[in-house]
Amino acid sequence: MKIRNDEIVFSVVIPLYNKERYILNTLNSVFNQNYQNFEIIVINDGSTDNSLKTLKTISDKRLHCFTIKNSGVSVARNLGIKKSKGAFICLLDADDYWYPNHLDSFVKVIHEFPNEVVFCNNYETLLSKNIKRISKYSYLPLSSGYCIITDYFKSSLINSIAWTSAVCISNSVFKTSNYWFDENIASGQDTDLWVRLGLHFPFVFNKEITAIHNKNISDSLSKSNNYESRFLLTQKFLKQEKTNLSLKKFMDNNRFSVYVKCKYKGDTGKASILRSQIDKDNLNYKQKVIISLPGFVLKNLLTIKTFLVQKGWFDFSVFE
Repeated sequence: MKIRNDEIVFSVVIPLYNKERYILNTLNSVFNQNYQNFEIIVINDGSTDNSLKTLKTISDKRLHCFTIKNSGVSVARNLGIKKSKGAFICLLDADDYWYPNHLDSFVKVIHEFPNEVVFCNNYETLLSKNIKRISKYSYLPLSSGYCIITDYFKSSLINSIAWTSAVCISNSVFKTSNYWFDENIASGQDTDLWVRLGLHFPFVFNKEITAIHNKNISDSLSKSNNYESRFLLTQKFLKQEKTNLSLKKFMDNNRFSVYVKCKYKGDTGKASILRSQIDKDNLNYKQKVIISLPGFVLKNLLTIKTFLVQKGWFDFSVFE
């Protein structure tokens, strides 16, 4: 898809819910981009803190804010996309951050691959204060520059090559091909979208880091309903997995992750279902050991790991 000189190129869609501590820095990271042809659409998803008050301090005609009752991030993103005018959608969470080269990198790769519709930039993760982790991937065909990923699932067993705040998708994918965020999935709706896109489109990946994922490691163990929604996601593509071995391996790795959370929460029913569905040949040695541990041992190990990562003493991934 070629970029016309007379159109808005990027619509930056930001769902906002109680992020008053972060939203100003997030927005400034957009305003400070080297490439300036964009609009910003913020959907205030019923925030109860001072997020909306912070937004009102910003006067820039490219910023458009809409407030709805709290309906979840998928509803907010879909509404923002529906209101967008840009040729491409760039998603950004309200506590994440872009480096100044983020949009400029997308412009370059869109010109280089005009027939593609899904673009991903590399990113790093902020685990806790001043502790960053560079993303690793299970398969990339080149060591630097841009590359076309024809098998999203094969490349995303360690970290996903698509991360919400570092993707750029042609607006036509949403508005003419009907690839919306599933509003029935409370957590994991981004993974669900990447799977659906990965089944039909190649992804263009840029190995240059242009964004920071602001992630508090303790959040992964504190959200009580997180694992239940993600369990539903693990059941969504069972039919497609029968004929797509890469998807099956990818989903088994997701099942492993949800299995761990189910054991942590004491939900033995869902854990048993997931374990029966996982082909252990799709797991690495570390995962095979962990899946065999009793629930109380696993819970203690996760608590210790969280503490060590927060202190910056240890960073252990079972997906490597």
